[in-house]
Amino acid sequence: KLAILGRPNVGKSSILNAIVGKNRAIVSNIAGTTHDPIDEKIKWRNETDILLVDTAGIRRRGHHKIGIESLTILWAMQII
Repeated sequence: KLAILGRPNVGKSSILNAIVGKNRAIVSNIAGTTHDPIDEKIKWRNETDILLVDTAGIRRRGHHKIGIESLTILWAMQII
């Protein structure tokens, strides 16, 4: 399992789409577009299966809002 982690709106979903070669994740200029983790299985060098997981952006502690943003951070941290 390989999680794609980072701050909000830095291109995590774009990286996932580029690696898998299709539009699997929605990409937008609006921060917070990805809420739920998105899984996509790829084959590395035609032999090893890797599960890529695109996560919601994670802000520093104290900089996120209460509500859905807190839940998305919790889901991202569970993947780690």
